[in-house]
Amino acid sequence: MAKTHDGAAMSKLVAKPGIYPGVPDEEYRGLLARSASDLKSWVDGPGKSPSRAAVFAGSVLHEIIADPVAAGKRYATTDGEFKLNTKEGRTAMDAFEMSTEKVGVRPSEKAQIGAMLKALKEHPGSGPVLKAAGDSECACVAEFDGVPVKCLADKLVRKNGDYTAIVDWKTTSALSSQEFLDSIVRFRYDVSAAYYVDIVHANTGKFLPFFWICVSKRSYEVWITKLDPLFYSTGRRWYQDVLTLWARHVGVVNAEK
Repeated sequence: MAKTHDGAAMSKLVAKPGIYPGVPDEEYRGLLARSASDLKSWVDGPGKSPSRAAVFAGSVLHEIIADPVAAGKRYATTDGEFKLNTKEGRTAMDAFEMSTEKVGVRPSEKAQIGAMLKALKEHPGSGPVLKAAGDSECACVAEFDGVPVKCLADKLVRKNGDYTAIVDWKTTSALSSQEFLDSIVRFRYDVSAAYYVDIVHANTGKFLPFFWICVSKRSYEVWITKLDPLFYSTGRRWYQDVLTLWARHVGVVNAEK
């Protein structure tokens, strides 16, 4: 049985193994454990901060799927298509957010988010998953080789009280499932998948199937991707090798931070 805790208890159980549903992204990021992204950044160096166009719509969509009521309280549609690459646009957005005390979503972004959500709801594979019983925004914590590790599962599907699958909602610039598959090695998505599966296994004793449910930000096509076992093996080998190095040098890394 999974060691499941109320997300509100996270601050009292920092870095202790378990599964914590309903954890906001900001709180998850502050958790003192290492994510797959941390390991990738440690090896590759920090990349450029992604643009708003690359990540904003996907982040809002994730929040709407996890908790539409909370998302409705957090975001508001702006009264204009502010051009954020200009001083005037940024000033207008700042003024809007100060007056509403909400995060501004431009009309074009609202339309894109709405189209992606509609596509997910109408797809015969993803629609039932949206409605399925389960826990969203689950911070999963374990310890590998003495290093606290973490992942944030978008949804852990439940059936008869037990977790049965790990779902990652993925907004992507890819136009097709094949194009997305071609990007897996380039972005080390195989590492992330193996990390999620193994951390959840450490808490449940089960190797649950992991699925990406993808929606294209450009075409709004939806597809479901499940990795071949070979990809899990290569991803697992990569993160295990890096964790071994991390454990060896962790004192130096912490001192630098």
